[in-house]
Parts: sequence; C-alpha cells; structure tokens
Amino acid sequence: MALYKVSKLIKKNKINIVHGSNADGFLASIYKEIPYVHTLHPVIASELDITGELMHALTKKRFHKFIVYKSLIYAEVIAVTNADVIIAPSEFTKNEAVRYYKISPKKVVVIPHGVNIEEFERFSPFSKTIMRKDSLRTRILFVGRLVRRKGLIYLIRACELLNKHYNIELRVVGNGPERKRLESYCKMKGLDFVKFLGDLPRKKVIEEYLSCDIFCLPSLHEAFGIVLLEAMAAKKPVVATRVGGIPEVVVDGETGALVPPRDVEALAEALEKLIVDEGLRYRMGMKGYERARYFTWKRAAKRLKEIYGSLLQFRHKGITHL
Repeated sequence: MALYKVSKLIKKNKINIVHGSNADGFLASIYKEIPYVHTLHPVIASELDITGELMHALTKKRFHKFIVYKSLIYAEVIAVTNADVIIAPSEFTKNEAVRYYKISPKKVVVIPHGVNIEEFERFSPFSKTIMRKDSLRTRILFVGRLVRRKGLIYLIRACELLNKHYNIELRVVGNGPERKRLESYCKMKGLDFVKFLGDLPRKKVIEEYLSCDIFCLPSLHEAFGIVLLEAMAAKKPVVATRVGGIPEVVVDGETGALVPPRDVEALAEALEKLIVDEGLRYRMGMKGYERARYFTWKRAAKRLKEIYGSLLQFRHKGITHL
C-alpha cells in the first residue's frame, strides 16, 4: 500500500530523482522508474553493533526491540542495494557501509555536513553581556538526543569527579528516552550542577553554544557530529570521543581533545585541562572556528547538485550507476 502511494506521488508530480535516508528510504528505493539517491546518517548495522544495542536487546530478552532493530537493518540493506548513489557524511560512514552491506565503494560519495556560520556571528557580539552572568563557573555544554549511544552518563560521571575540585556547571540541551534515568542518577548523587534544559528553540540553543566555556560530545558512535561544527562555529573548544566520523571533524590537540569512549577518567582529564587554562580554550576555539568555516551547506549543496546532474545525464544515456 505504501509503495503504491509513493509510486503515485512520483508520477503525479513528475519527479526526476528520489532521495531518501536510512531505513526510511527503502520503499522509494524499490521504485525502479527513476534514479534513487540514498543518504546514510549512521550505518544502522554498524551503530547497533558498536554500541551493543542489538546484543543487549537479545540478552535482556527484549525480543520486540531485537525484531525492530533487525527490521531497520533489513530495510537499510534494501535501500542501499537499490540505490544508484549513496551519500555518506564521512569516510568512516562510507567504510562502514562497504563493510557491513558489501557494496562497492565506487557507489558511495562522501559529502560532509555543513554549518551556518552566519547564524552564530549574528549573536556573537552579545554572548558575554546578555547570556552569561555566572562567569565564576566553568560551563560545560552537551547538545543532543538523550539516547544511550550519546554516552551522556560518562560525561556526567566525569563532571562528578571534576566537581570535587572545580566550580562547574553541566548544561544538557535535548530530550529522549534516557532523560528520566539520567535525572534519577543526578538526583541520587546530589549532582545539582547538572541542568537538564530539554528541547529549546533554535535561538536559545545558539545562545547556549555562545555562552558555554567547553562543549562536550561523549558519543559511543557518531556518523559525523553536526553539534561539534556548531560549537566550533561558536568559537568553543570541544572534547569528544575518538569514534566514528568525529576525528574527521575535530583535530585532536588543535580544535579540541579526543578521548576513548566510555573512559570517564580520560574525559575528566581532557575537560580539566580546558577548565584550568582559559588561554587554551581561546586558542582551540579560534582554530575550531576557522575549521568550521570550511564545512558549509553551500559546498555540500553544490556537490549534491553535481551528483544529481550526473545521475540524470547517465540515466539518459542508459547507464544505471555513476
């Protein structure tokens, strides 16, 4: 039924190319009349494997979750198999797609995500005078969906260690199924320096970036990490885990620090270096800003437009893949 609706929509609007993403794109990928482009954000099979979610569901006898995960993987396999071109945000994602789904690397094109620098520059002159009043506290920021793979519990534990010696505040922007568990942990431990802000309007999110001292993303798996680019666009140093596509965004020792995943002590040590050294924070923030300027949506859109043009041209000549 859904495939029929997709086909009808394509014909009615005289669509030239269909572009889908992850498991959501598998229905459109089956429609063979026109070219299909598929974007991978994470490789679902890779994410579930590395984070251990698939085995966790099986060992805990949560069979409904296991079946859902397997269905998502199967749907993504169908999508990438039928795609004319696959877009990956990082070399890591490309390599994982090739490894897990046994597809040709020639079929996968890497187009990094972008960031709107101007969005941050408009607010930047007011960031210190309006948004920040507690300058004696070192403010650490996390932005993201509150799910296990984001590794927020390890950041909270690292800050728990740091709070014994430094005046810090951890601000958490975002919502998700892990929020209740994380809030319960903080309440049990008396960690009142952790502030759960929930989902915020875009303007408020930008204000949080601009008014923090350090940004941290302790993910267990990450295809790219747009929030890292946003923090760098706000001229903030970043601490993140050395996983997935993150090392393609953050230059370790220059724009921030990379640590192993799930390593609370290493995370605390990296944060501590930035807490005690304001000059280091400034230098890393400025280098991050210069690097973020390379990652623009305009550049990404131009590359995607070229792929669309080539795909249509090749299809006109009877060639099915780039």
